[in-house]
Amino acid sequence: MSTILLDTCLQCDQKARWATEPLFECPNRKLRKHVSLRKSLFIKVVSFQVQSASCISFKEMSVPEPASMNIHEEQITHQKGLLHDHPNVIEKMLAEEDLDTGHSKPSECRKSYRFESHTFEDTFQRIRNVLHIDSSIEGYVNSIEKCKESGCLAIANHAYTLICETGLESCGAIGGHLVGMFVHSWSLPSAQQVFSRLSHRNRHTWNYLMQGYIEEGDPEHGLHLFMEMKDDEIYPNNFTFTLVLRACAVLKFIKRGQQIHTEIVMNLEDDLRVTRALLDFYVKCGLTLEACDTCSDLQALAQLHLENGCQALTPFELFGEDPLILSDKACIKQIPSFILAFVYALKACSILKFLNHAQELHIQITKEGIDGEYLINNTLIDVYAKCGLMSEALKILKGMSDRDVISWTALISGCLENGLCQDALTCMKLMEKESILPNAFTLVSLLKACSLTQDLDIGHKLYMQIMKEGLYTDFVICNSVVSMYAKCGSLTEACDVFYKFARQDIISWTSLISGYTDHGFYNEALNCFQSMEAAGVSPNTVSYNCSLKACAFTGNLKMGLKLHHDIVKEEFEKHSIVGNTLIHMYARCGFYQEAIAVFDDLPQHDVITWTTLIAELAEDGHGELALKKFDQMQARFFSPNSHTYVCVLKACACIGSIEKGRMLHIEITKRGLERNSYIIKALISMYAQCGKPICLG
Repeated sequence: MSTILLDTCLQCDQKARWATEPLFECPNRKLRKHVSLRKSLFIKVVSFQVQSASCISFKEMSVPEPASMNIHEEQITHQKGLLHDHPNVIEKMLAEEDLDTGHSKPSECRKSYRFESHTFEDTFQRIRNVLHIDSSIEGYVNSIEKCKESGCLAIANHAYTLICETGLESCGAIGGHLVGMFVHSWSLPSAQQVFSRLSHRNRHTWNYLMQGYIEEGDPEHGLHLFMEMKDDEIYPNNFTFTLVLRACAVLKFIKRGQQIHTEIVMNLEDDLRVTRALLDFYVKCGLTLEACDTCSDLQALAQLHLENGCQALTPFELFGEDPLILSDKACIKQIPSFILAFVYALKACSILKFLNHAQELHIQITKEGIDGEYLINNTLIDVYAKCGLMSEALKILKGMSDRDVISWTALISGCLENGLCQDALTCMKLMEKESILPNAFTLVSLLKACSLTQDLDIGHKLYMQIMKEGLYTDFVICNSVVSMYAKCGSLTEACDVFYKFARQDIISWTSLISGYTDHGFYNEALNCFQSMEAAGVSPNTVSYNCSLKACAFTGNLKMGLKLHHDIVKEEFEKHSIVGNTLIHMYARCGFYQEAIAVFDDLPQHDVITWTTLIAELAEDGHGELALKKFDQMQARFFSPNSHTYVCVLKACACIGSIEKGRMLHIEITKRGLERNSYIIKALISMYAQCGKPICLG
């Protein structure tokens, strides 16, 4: 056996100072490097260490001579009792682990997970027992998760061996977790091998493998996997995008990163992790102005802004970078850094809707004499529009001599955010008068306005313009066209665009399904959902929600049960919107106990959830149960809204409970809701069905 002393820094060859932990710190770079060195040696020989029951120390590691390297790892891992026979060896392996926060790279984000010496044997035995005794899919998954948390390759190999004996290693539900287990155990070859054998790969499985390659220093392979994932028509989620953006930042793949950004902006809701990844990508690629436009969640900036007494922030306070980098970029663009500082502060106010602070900044901007700056004015339009002060936003736009498509797009977006869809379309006509052509962002916003107003004429006109300018190759615009036609009830045209031009991803499929459901074509909606699954596109919460509604209105319990099973499998059942629709579906199909069970299983309830359950019970004649749930709702301090009262009054009418109805009438009057038209109708109906006259004054 040869011995390697781990006492030098891999980066600068300086002697290391050993800390109390099994890590060392380089005196020059102030970085802990023992982890990466241990990783390069330890993982390759872990099985041999187990077989020989060698003692692994912190400062030196025993490595077999080349002559002794002829033992195949699989021969060792197939010996079931091996690890249990030598628990002290594995204990030392785990004692050496330095797991900080949560993924596969210990130096970045590994959760602390240490075994005490007196508990390790019991813990490992429990893992083995679960693998042997609980033969359900859920049991195997739980066991794999425990192995993953340990981060130990020896345990991972043993768990994999036991699962291979069941023949379930290629099962999608288990195989995906096995990939994650090996990634967290720093064994990418094993993860890749399991991945290649899987019969079905879901989004989480792809994410695990991508994460492994990117964090192991091979971001290019991670991007290659991302493209393969899209070719398999698996739609990325927020976590996928953060991984890919990280890879683009490392490789300086600016064009690829910008393509990802377009996809994120149009297809995803705001997510703090994605925003940070975008910000990091642009800053690392030296694109400071693009980073400024990227910001969609600047709470940290806003906090700094407030702490500085509403003074403008410098760009490096936002990015945490050397201010010289940003100043250089500003000089290239001939924009002083203090102007950018105002822009960043205004953007924070825009996101957080801090109107008063934005107005104070505007006063400062005027005093500084930079209120005529193009970038400042466009940002002011955005902040006033987002804060609901549309008149001020319009005033600034009218005062701009250099207003362009970006200025108009900021105003149009503000109109949409404030529910002024018709005004957004009016802006389009004013743009046309100034001969300003819309860009992709403008077109998407205008198509959304057409969807919300159901203005098919203008929507069709926009589509003709898109065709004329050859923009139908932009999948985001095509998805918006499909959504517009579907929302307007022109489903034939929606299908035509979908099959001719759209990328047929989860966004376009969901637009079709939603359109069918909204316009009462429930069977067509379910057929569309099944076609989507057959095409290998994984449903999201919106597509599940629409399909459950279709099941409710058609009474298709069989399909509803299948959807519920898939929803639980994808862990979507905890979403309140999906939970509410599941309650609605079961109640409509006459399965009230199942509806109540779904309600009880929701992680949290709100007035909408309670009202959904009460409404369904009252609608189908279960008045007493509806009133009981209403009492429970109030006992838990949820305040009923007008719709809740309408449903409860209907329950009173159903069972002829005039006393409860009168109590509700008094409560409604105290809350000032007695003039609500829906409540008036419900009160009249309740008193009439109970045989009592009413005078509402």
